Amino acid sequence: MPVDSQVTPDSLTVVQLHSHDYGGGAEAVMRLNQRGLESLGHRASAIVASKTGSESFVQPLVYQRGIPGSRRLAQWVRTATGLQNFYAPSFRAVESLFPESPDVVHMHAMHGAQEWADLKGLSILARKYPLVCSLQDLWWLTGHCAYGMQCERWKTGCGRCPDLRRYPAIPRDGTARNWHRKQRYFQSHRVHLITPSFWVRSQVQQSPILRDCPITIVPNAIDVDAFTAEDRGGARYRLGVAPSQKTILVAANHLDSPFKGPREAIEVINRLSDLDVLVLLVGKNCAQISDRIKLPSRSLGYRSTVQEMADCYRASDVFLIPSKVETFGLVAAEAVACGTSVASFHAGGLQEVVENTCGIAVPDGDVESLAGKIRLLLQSDEERRARVERGRKYVLNHYSPLAHAQGCVDVYRKAIQDAAERHS
Repeated sequence: MPVDSQVTPDSLTVVQLHSHDYGGGAEAVMRLNQRGLESLGHRASAIVASKTGSESFVQPLVYQRGIPGSRRLAQWVRTATGLQNFYAPSFRAVESLFPESPDVVHMHAMHGAQEWADLKGLSILARKYPLVCSLQDLWWLTGHCAYGMQCERWKTGCGRCPDLRRYPAIPRDGTARNWHRKQRYFQSHRVHLITPSFWVRSQVQQSPILRDCPITIVPNAIDVDAFTAEDRGGARYRLGVAPSQKTILVAANHLDSPFKGPREAIEVINRLSDLDVLVLLVGKNCAQISDRIKLPSRSLGYRSTVQEMADCYRASDVFLIPSKVETFGLVAAEAVACGTSVASFHAGGLQEVVENTCGIAVPDGDVESLAGKIRLLLQSDEERRARVERGRKYVLNHYSPLAHAQGCVDVYRKAIQDAAERHS
């Protein structure tokens, strides 16, 4: 517990559950929520299936064998039927790891880490504790995938899935059964949902699985202490970028992911080939873009630390985000906090973050318009800086760990009151 926080009679005890402690945006949000909860004087801890960091508040899930032979049988069933998250004996015993009896349990992600959790285990928790679930993707709405993209079968029960390879992939079409298992779970348990954007809430409201659940929008948090606009010149020096060189940043964990729009990124950049611009590429598989663009580029590879990523933002004039779908847009908020303007497609919840932080978002797939907006930003330093200055103020006020944690606490208290009323 930080020295400047103080436990009071109104303090809550919270247990967060997630697949990993490090890896991507969802993991960062969980860790920042922990920081915010502690700053507000609450007791919080986290249990994850795969722990790679050193934070003391995180415990790894302890392996439980289960009934002899049951794990092999479960694997056979998964392979033969495509069922997801139906047997996880370690997760069913997760309560034994709780440092103390929590006032509320906050589930961040069921999928990932080799199906570390199951609906039976979540039912055990929901019967004993108020339960809150965050939706950092749309997995809870579908029969197997994290994003339906153009497919809307999740609105009617899935089945006859057009793409079983979409993450998280399944070997057989068990999508209809998975969908109905989720629906039965939420019909049987009162779960409060947190969505990071109005767009995700709108998707949930169309879901036969989730639409009857209480929903609260709590924007995600970024590390406002690490992502700052200080030392932009130093960042350019460290990355070997000339002080006056105009730069466009393209960044993603996997630059070749179809969700991240690599083809659209190439089309946008090539429409700017008459400009004196350097393209900075950050992520895995940079060659997928660098080999096909008509502007000079520098492949910086995957950046594993906050400090490294902050330097990439600071060294850039415009951050191009050609994603096809995002539930929020953490990287957009991080870039603006570092003093970099953002241009993107609407892409679900990304539009809200970009427009709230005074960036520019255009209709999905409109590469000509996006290229034109980026051209204007690069050619007008005054316009670009004015947008960023306004945007940074919004980030600091709305996307801080403290703001996020306070939003979560409000949901926790609603869930606790709801559970008390139902059991009175």
